[in-house]
Amino acid sequence: MNETFVLDGQLLKWARTSNGGMTVTLQCADPDAAQAYFEPKTTKKGNQAGQLFEIEFRELDDFGNAPQTPQRFAGGAIAKWLIWDAGKDASFWEFLGVENEVAAGAKVKQLIGCESRKQIDGNKALEDSFHHHVRWPYQQWLAERVK
Repeated sequence: MNETFVLDGQLLKWARTSNGGMTVTLQCADPDAAQAYFEPKTTKKGNQAGQLFEIEFRELDDFGNAPQTPQRFAGGAIAKWLIWDAGKDASFWEFLGVENEVAAGAKVKQLIGCESRKQIDGNKALEDSFHHHVRWPYQQWLAERVK
């Protein structure tokens, strides 16, 4: 017999057993369907559990869909510097005249003329704009602060 039974359920708990196995407790989304499937199986065996099943689990999000796989960062070196380094630096915010990371990102995009910092790398005009309006003035501003 090669029937397939699909059951949506929520993991309630799991635990290791003393004999090296594991118990898993699920709350079934449709308990009537689960009962209709499992009850005849135990009845055939004298009302005892112990049947073997091949089980495949697939995680779902809160809406019943497969969770989204995190995407790798698609930007290049300039975008990474703007987002991960300078973008998190309070002195960079001060240079730009803004109060936080989000405002810094918006200001940089305005200065450079792009919709996303990820667009800069590989785009000669945007790279030039970045160097002219952000990088060089920021380096000069930092040097002036040290004097």
